[in-house]
Amino acid sequence: MSMLPVFPILAVMPILASASDAGMAFGVPALMAVGASWCLTGAILGRAPKDGLDTGMVQLGASAVSITVGLILSATLLRPNPVPARVVAATLGTYALAGSLNFAALQAMAIGMQRGPNGRVWGIMQSAQLFSFLGGVVFFGDPLTTTRVVGMALLVAAIVFFAIAKGDGVPSGAEKPASGLGWRFWAFLSLAICAVQQNLAAAPSHFESARAVSPVLRSVASAGGTVLAALVAFAWNARRGDAADIRARAASLARGRLWLYAAGMQFFGLIFAYTLQFPGMDALGRVGAGALCWPILVGSCVVSFTAYSAFVLGEKTTRLQVVAVVSCLAGLFLICL
Repeated sequence: MSMLPVFPILAVMPILASASDAGMAFGVPALMAVGASWCLTGAILGRAPKDGLDTGMVQLGASAVSITVGLILSATLLRPNPVPARVVAATLGTYALAGSLNFAALQAMAIGMQRGPNGRVWGIMQSAQLFSFLGGVVFFGDPLTTTRVVGMALLVAAIVFFAIAKGDGVPSGAEKPASGLGWRFWAFLSLAICAVQQNLAAAPSHFESARAVSPVLRSVASAGGTVLAALVAFAWNARRGDAADIRARAASLARGRLWLYAAGMQFFGLIFAYTLQFPGMDALGRVGAGALCWPILVGSCVVSFTAYSAFVLGEKTTRLQVVAVVSCLAGLFLICL
């Protein structure tokens, strides 16, 4: 079931893999497969609340699984890497910060969705891929070709179409939250955080010395950042006196289903991170195409989750969603030329 949404992405891989540059031929299909696999994460996080589990705790558990597996592999299988300690520290620190910001962005998005139209909040956050693309162009000199500009425009348009197709889903009283901060504030805050996070996550792949750091250690650092951010958030809630909330979250750690979901989130997460995600980002960074990393990941995720919703969940597919998928595939093709 979980692999079904990958098929639409695999269908265009032969075209992209025919690129003359070996880095593009590997990096593009690798990141498309990773993005497609993220629908499993979406499926789990969508199911968790129905079982009475907080999605933040599931994220925390998944990060703990990633750290545990990564440390075991680092201690037993990996050979010492002749990379200067300062390079390792800077690289892992960057990924840890990116992991922390990813948690913060998702929390801001969740608050926005509780107060306003879910489709619009989701679309605003996912538009961060535009800033990661521009970051690669501005900071690392990735080429800005006409086809890539048109491709990015199609990807952003697909996000807009998909967000509109998901509907508003405005909860009662959304326009007047108790805190005085409306859904637009949280949506654009998640966009800003996500834009920084995506640029940080892609930055190390532009440097040869950072690419020499093991993908396993990079995964551990990213997960460690997520755990740190989650603990800070929980400590903040405790400081505000939400004792009942803290007790409920702590009690959920004893539930086997939470760890089942956490392990499920990392089934592809770990395997693909070690073999496809970081190596794929490195491959694109090596050939001056690091700006494409997040647009490829996000675009592939949009296509795969649409397929998952239609073929697995049996949800009705609207014409606008079909337009979004076609726009996504066209955009992915053009930015990779």
